[in-house]
Amino acid sequence: MLSTERCRERLRRFAAGCAEQGLDLAVVSDTRNIAYLTGFLRPDVGISDMKVVLLLVYPDRGPVLLNSQMFKPLADKVYRDEMIVYTDYDIHHKMVTHLDDALAVLREHLVSDSSKPQKIGIESRYQATAVTMLLQALYPSASMTDLSNTILHMRRVKEDDELALIRRSESQIALAYKTVKETIAEGRTELDALLAGSAALTKSAGERTFFYGDFVSGERSEGIGGWPTGRVLQNGDLFIFDLWTTTEGYWADTCRTFVVGGAPTAEQTRMHDVVLKAVDAGEQLLRPGTPAREVYQAMYDAIVAEGYGDYFPHHGGHGFGLHAHEAPFFIPASDEMLEEGMTCTLEPGIYIPGSGGVRSEDNYLITATGFENLTPYPRGL
Repeated sequence: MLSTERCRERLRRFAAGCAEQGLDLAVVSDTRNIAYLTGFLRPDVGISDMKVVLLLVYPDRGPVLLNSQMFKPLADKVYRDEMIVYTDYDIHHKMVTHLDDALAVLREHLVSDSSKPQKIGIESRYQATAVTMLLQALYPSASMTDLSNTILHMRRVKEDDELALIRRSESQIALAYKTVKETIAEGRTELDALLAGSAALTKSAGERTFFYGDFVSGERSEGIGGWPTGRVLQNGDLFIFDLWTTTEGYWADTCRTFVVGGAPTAEQTRMHDVVLKAVDAGEQLLRPGTPAREVYQAMYDAIVAEGYGDYFPHHGGHGFGLHAHEAPFFIPASDEMLEEGMTCTLEPGIYIPGSGGVRSEDNYLITATGFENLTPYPRGL
C-alpha cells in the first residue's frame, strides 16, 4: 500500500500550494487524487462506485474525509485525520445510497464549522454539480477556483511508494503473456485467452486481481484494439494483446503481438521489426529534459523511413500511474518535458488493411541518466 507518511507529505505540499493561492478550502473529488493524498482508494466494483468520497483540505488545519460507512474500515487502515461518515446501508430504511445521503452529512459538517471560506478550490472536471451548488449556497460570497490539473501535475513524478506498487503490477506481466501465448491456437477464441490469463493471474495472486486489455486477432487487429470476442483463431493470425494490470490502483500497461501457430510470415516479421526499430528510436530519447513530442517524432520518423508512415495512426506512448493515461503524452502537440521519476510507455504500431496489425509496448521509469525498462517479458513475435 502507499506509505502513510508519504501521503501525509503529499497532502502537506498540496495544502501549502493551496495556501499560496490564497485558498481557504480545497475540495478534492477525484477518487484517485484522494488516494494519492491519503492512501485510501475507494473500490469501484459493483455498487461501490455509488458511494461518494470527498476530501476537504483546509490549508490552515488538517483535512477532513467524507466517506461512506461501508468504506470506513478501509480508510481507517491508512487515514489518520478527521473523517465524517454517512450511512449508506440501513436494513430498516434503505439499501441504495444517493449523493443526497452524503450531502446531508456534508452540509451538517460545514454548517457546524465556524470558518467561512472566501476562496474555494474545486476540481470542476470531477466534482458533482450538487456539491458545487451546496458550497455556493453555504458560502454565497466565496469565489471558486478550478484545481482540476493541480494534483495531476503533482502526480507526474512518481515517489518510492508509488513505484513499489507499479513494480508489483509489472511483476504479473510475464505470467500473463506466457499464459496467453500458450493459449492462442487454431480453434480457440479471443475470449479463451482472456479467461486463461485471468485464471492464471488470480491463482497466482491468491485474490481478485485486475486483468484486461485489448485482445484482437486476424482482421480485428487492423483496428488497433478492442475487447475480446468469440472470434475463432486461425493459424497465421496476428494477435495483439495489450495487457492491463493494476495494484491498489497503480497501472502497468504493456503490449505484445503474437502469431497464432508461432510461424510468422516474412511480411509479419518485417512489420514487427519496423515497430521494434521505432521503439529503439524512442528509447534513445528517454532521459530528463527531452520534449515528449520529440520522442513521438523519433518513432514516427523510424516508421516512415521503412515505408509504413501511412499505417501508424495513433500516439507513440504516454505516462501512467493511478490512471492508464497520464502525462507525459507522446503526441506531436505535446508540451511536456521528461523528468526524472516519470513512468511512461512507448507503443508504436503498424496496421495494414488485409494484413493485420502489430504493436509493441514497454513501460519505463525515467532516471537521472536515462531510463529503466520495467517490462519483464521479451519482445519477440
